[in-house]
Amino acid sequence: MESVVATMWGYHGNSKCSNTYRYYRCTKRNEKGCKNRTIPKEIIEDKVIRKLKSLLTEKNIEKISKKIYDTCQKENNSNVVIKNLEKKEKQLHKKIDNLMEALENGQHIDMISQRITQNEKELEETQSQFLLEMAKIFKLSEKEIKFFLTRLQDGDILDNSYRKVLVDMLVNSILVYDNELVIICNVGNKPISLTIDLIEDIESNLVTEPFTFVKRFGSPKHSYSNP
Repeated sequence: MESVVATMWGYHGNSKCSNTYRYYRCTKRNEKGCKNRTIPKEIIEDKVIRKLKSLLTEKNIEKISKKIYDTCQKENNSNVVIKNLEKKEKQLHKKIDNLMEALENGQHIDMISQRITQNEKELEETQSQFLLEMAKIFKLSEKEIKFFLTRLQDGDILDNSYRKVLVDMLVNSILVYDNELVIICNVGNKPISLTIDLIEDIESNLVTEPFTFVKRFGSPKHSYSNP
């Protein structure tokens, strides 16, 4: 059977007994032919977080640190806003130099003096904007990134902030199959497969109480592939 890939959204709902349930559901769940089950939030997230934390070995941290640093440097060097501001600053300096030369030659003194003042004001604004943009760029060294990642080795996997940092930093996307989770990481060339009995886990955590309402709680980068 041909694989069908669709996005999974996070939802939560309350039962008549006021219990709150959180789960992921395929966006094509209600379409004809889609038999994908809803998956309790904890099943996917706990397994992914534990796996991500296990990746933070000394050897991997070296690789991840270098990759993050190189990627950020590349983005910084290709920053279009900063490049345009640098170009504008050079052009303003050249204009002011030309106007000063004209002023020294006694040409239209009042008009040239006014234009010099206008250009100097624009130059000052451009330089201020340049400094603001420079303050936004990533400036950590590879050593500092490594130190940060090393501290994550001892993080609490039950802490939501810690979990979010791991996912935001390491995960590009997650593919969900009946018996396997495939994590596509931001660093590395090979996907990471977690072979698990997902169906058994889902059935042991099925919600049997009817919901009184359902809300979507997020937009995870998880995908479901129905082979």
